[in-house]
Amino acid sequence: GVPDAAQYGPIAVQGEKRKIWTSQESRRGSRPTPIATAGCGECKKGGASVSPIPTLTNWLSGRTICRERWDSGILEVGSAYKGRSNARGGQHPRASSCRAEPSRGRMRSPLMTRLCRWVIQTGAGNGRRLGFTLILSVLVASCDDAPGNGSRSGLSGPQTPPDFQLQCDIPVGSIFVGNAGRDRIPSLVNPPLVAADDPGVGYLARYAAIKADRVLLPDVRVLGVVIDGKPIAVPHNILWYHEIVNVDVGVQRYAISYCPLTGSAIVFDATAVGTERFGVSGLLYNNNLIMFDPETESLWPQMSLSARCGRLIGTRLLTIPGIDMRWDAWKDLHPDTKVVSEATGYQFDYTAYPYDLYESGPFVLFPQEVDPRREMKERVLGIPDGAGGVAFPFEELEARGTRVVVSREVGGRSLLVLWDSEARAARAYEPRTGSGPATVISQGSSFMDTETGSSWNVEGVAIAGSRVGEQLLPITDSFVAFWFAWAGFYPDTELWQ
Repeated sequence: GVPDAAQYGPIAVQGEKRKIWTSQESRRGSRPTPIATAGCGECKKGGASVSPIPTLTNWLSGRTICRERWDSGILEVGSAYKGRSNARGGQHPRASSCRAEPSRGRMRSPLMTRLCRWVIQTGAGNGRRLGFTLILSVLVASCDDAPGNGSRSGLSGPQTPPDFQLQCDIPVGSIFVGNAGRDRIPSLVNPPLVAADDPGVGYLARYAAIKADRVLLPDVRVLGVVIDGKPIAVPHNILWYHEIVNVDVGVQRYAISYCPLTGSAIVFDATAVGTERFGVSGLLYNNNLIMFDPETESLWPQMSLSARCGRLIGTRLLTIPGIDMRWDAWKDLHPDTKVVSEATGYQFDYTAYPYDLYESGPFVLFPQEVDPRREMKERVLGIPDGAGGVAFPFEELEARGTRVVVSREVGGRSLLVLWDSEARAARAYEPRTGSGPATVISQGSSFMDTETGSSWNVEGVAIAGSRVGEQLLPITDSFVAFWFAWAGFYPDTELWQ
C-alpha cells in the first residue's frame, strides 16, 4: 500500500548519505531554509547592509538575527516567547496554523506547524498510481514597517528588543520552529492514572479497532516504566498530543517523553533539575523534540539527554529504564498497571493518529542528513557511546526469532540485549543482577540463565526458578528511536546486523 520510492523524488532516496529536503521544492532543486524571511529590514554592519539570516528570528518575536550574531551561536529569545501559552482545544496543535501569508508591506509573526497533512491523490494515465505529497506550512518571519505598532497577529506581548539570550552548543541552523510557540503542545503534569480496565482507557480499544481497518497506522504502543515497584503505562496515543508527561512519585519527579517525529521514547528523572515540569518548546533539533524548563528557559533536545542551550547548558539528565512496547504485552506483564486516562482536561481525540502517514512514509519534516544503511523509520534500540554507540534494528532482531539475546561490548561495557517479537520490544542490560552474574540466553521461545536455569522476561526480571524476582541491571541510557533519528544524533554509531 506504500508507493515506490521513486515517486517521492529526493526525499525518499535511501542509497546514499545526503541532505533530505522535505517539500516540493526539493524536486525542483531549491533548498528550504529553516525559516523564510520576506520584506524584512536589512541588518547593518559597520554602516553597510548585510543579508539577514532567515533563522529562529528571535524565536517568536519576529526580529531578524543578523549574520554576525548567527555565526556566534547566540539564539535570541524575546518577551513574546516568554508570554506564550497554550489554548486548550480539540484540534491538534500542529494543525492549528497551516498558513502564514504576508500582509501588505509587512510580514506576520513566525508561524509553522510540523505537519499540515498528507494529501493522497489518485492519478490516471499510463498505469494508475498513488502520488503522495507532503504539504508543509511556511514559517514567515515578521518585520514591521515602523516601530511601535503593537502586538503581532497570533502573539501576545509587546514588540520589544530581545530581553535575554540563549547560548547554544549545537548548530543553531539545525534548530527549527515546529509550531507557533512553547506549550502549544501542552505537556501534562500528574494526569489521572487509572487501572487497565477503567473506562478512561477505552480509547486504546477504540484506536485498535480503527487500526484493524487501516494497516498503515502505528501499533497500539505504550512507554512503560516501573517506579518504586508501581508499573505506569503512558500510551503513544497520549504522547502524540502531549509528548511529555510529568509524574510525581513521592518527592521524585519524572518526565516520560516521546517524540512522534523521531520515535524516541525516554524516561527522565527530573528531580535534580528542580523544575516544576518539562514543557514542549515548539522547537526541533534534528527533527527531535526540544524540551524546556520554565525556571531557566534552558533547551533540552530529548535525544541529547542534556541541556544544549541556556543557563543549564551541558547539564545531563538522569535517565531511568523505561520500555517501549505493545500495549497488550505490557498489560500481560503488569496486569495491575496504571495507565494515563483520556480525562486529561483537553479535548483531544486520542483515538486519532494526528500524523497520517508519517510513520510509514520515507520522509522527514525538516532538513537532515539521513544514514542510508537502514529504512528511515525502522525502530532501533540504541546504546550511546559519545558520538557513536551501537544500534540494534528491530527487523534484524525479528529475523533471529521470537526471543533473542545478543551479547555485545559497547564503550567497554559488556551487555545483553533482550528482544521479544510478540511485544515488539528490546532492552539492554548488564549480564548480572544485584546478587551476581546472570548469563541469559535464548531457549526456544523463552529466556533462561545458564547458572540456574531460571526463566526471565524482556524486562530483565526472573519470573521462574531459584532466582525469581531478581532483576538484570539495565543500561539506563539506552533507548528506542527511529533509525534516521538515532544516526542523526549519534553519527558514528555502529550498526548491529
